[in-house]
Amino acid sequence: MISKQVKWRIAAGGVLCVCLCGALLTAQQAQQSVDAATTVTEMTQVLSRPTDHSVAVNVLAPNAMESYVEYGATPGRYSGKTAAVKSGAKAPFEIVVDKLKPNTRYFYRLEYREVEKGKYAAAAEYSFHTARPANAPFIFDVQADS
Repeated sequence: MISKQVKWRIAAGGVLCVCLCGALLTAQQAQQSVDAATTVTEMTQVLSRPTDHSVAVNVLAPNAMESYVEYGATPGRYSGKTAAVKSGAKAPFEIVVDKLKPNTRYFYRLEYREVEKGKYAAAAEYSFHTARPANAPFIFDVQADS
């Protein structure tokens, strides 16, 4: 017999899968619909494809940019950084952060500038957690708008 706790975890996992699938489909549709007539007023970042050793940072910005990601296990202290990636105006691009430790919280920020112009500027710091071992307990929240 399956306990109530296991049933709730299975149900919560199903809800999470539905939410993630919806978010991925929305991101794919948004990426496909960006064209010359699209208005992009600010830079946006979305994480995708998390594993136990990597995550992808997907970025969309109004201007052509040169960007890289700094990351580390302590807030404000970045022990690693990715190679710089150049992008066109209103062109979605991806920066893969890899060679990470499993089951670890990382703090990161995007560094960006106009292509080959001036100093890099730092975006806000965010965090993510690499995949935990199978069957490891964790808590998450699901929020919805009625």
